[in-house]
Amino acid sequence: MQTTAIRTVANSLPQNEVILLTLLISKRYIPYTDLQKSLIIWLCFLPVAILNGGLREYILVKVIGEEWALPVSGMILSVCIFLITWMLLPRMIKAITSKESWLIGINWMLLTIAFEFSVGLAGGNTVVKLLATYNPLDGNLWLLVLAATLLSPIIVKHMHNTIQ
Repeated sequence: MQTTAIRTVANSLPQNEVILLTLLISKRYIPYTDLQKSLIIWLCFLPVAILNGGLREYILVKVIGEEWALPVSGMILSVCIFLITWMLLPRMIKAITSKESWLIGINWMLLTIAFEFSVGLAGGNTVVKLLATYNPLDGNLWLLVLAATLLSPIIVKHMHNTIQ
């Protein structure tokens, strides 16, 4: 079952990200069980991101307007990603090195980009429209969300080391 979960994720990724995922596993940069646990944590981001989109479209747009709803939504999602990482990463992966936390963050960011493009293209969006989300001058803080996804494991690792 665990192999099936990894295979399912790998099949949904573009070829270059499958290669990275394979290298992360095969070279033992991240122990296989830790990689699985980090994927479980990443999967927790998905329903939160969907709920955040609903919050933005159905509440924030009405309360603060469309111009402010997108950046506020990006900040909310970034905080949620950090909080999920803070709550789950130290509990699921006990001994994590700085190198492993960087690799987990890179993996999460690549998975997020692959997921966003896969869902966006399947939903009928064009690549140009999807790339437009990377322009913070339009009020979209998607880059902040990706930075939170990349850096949360590293920040949490260092906070966890400082507390202990």
